[in-house]
Amino acid sequence: HRIIILIVTMLIVISTIGYISFTMNNMLLFLMLINVLVPILIIVSDYIDKPIQIMRNNKYINEAKKIIDSSPNLIVIGVTGTYGKTSVKNYLAKILSCKYQVLVTPQNYNTTLGVVKTIRENLRATHQIFICEMGACNIGDIKEICDIVKPKYGIITSIGPQHLETFGNVENVANTKFELADEVLNNKNGKIYVNFDSVPAKERAEKITDRSQIVSFGTSNDCDCMAKNISYSPSGTTFD
Repeated sequence: HRIIILIVTMLIVISTIGYISFTMNNMLLFLMLINVLVPILIIVSDYIDKPIQIMRNNKYINEAKKIIDSSPNLIVIGVTGTYGKTSVKNYLAKILSCKYQVLVTPQNYNTTLGVVKTIRENLRATHQIFICEMGACNIGDIKEICDIVKPKYGIITSIGPQHLETFGNVENVANTKFELADEVLNNKNGKIYVNFDSVPAKERAEKITDRSQIVSFGTSNDCDCMAKNISYSPSGTTFD
């Protein structure tokens, strides 16, 4: 839509300027006006297209919500974190696919519209589990995705200093990642799994008053699920 609007607007303006310049027999005027107006036209066309784009995106989002709502038995697992979310998503999908029909957000489809596209194009009635990777560049991004997919389980892999140009500080990063926890904890049967080896994630989890639905994992003794004797080799990773 944006390209079409831009082309149509430019054709109209260029034709008008061309006609005026031709009647005045002044080609220099034509070139000067084109040079000045083209950047303005790009800005104007973007301004015109923005509400159209928002309407189109909202339409797709509402369609995705209806698809999720029509699958009441679908188990949704949200995965987020500054680092490791894609790897955890892939590991989890590989394991669960041995027993269940699993849909996974592909590649880096971890934005709102990426998740919406995955749901609209790939979610089927036969799917039992939907593993949804959730990325964020701004406060509220994770909540927006959660409002669509309504996860019952969540995994927070880590929290660190990333996208600080929009978040401002690590505390805002943590609060945004824990928007997933806020959604999961609203479900009395939900569970949120938090990596306690990530200090910011651990500190943020410890601020939650009722931690009965929080499961900690990591390598320290105070974790609910602890890995030890971790070994790496070309053939894979092992641990106890």
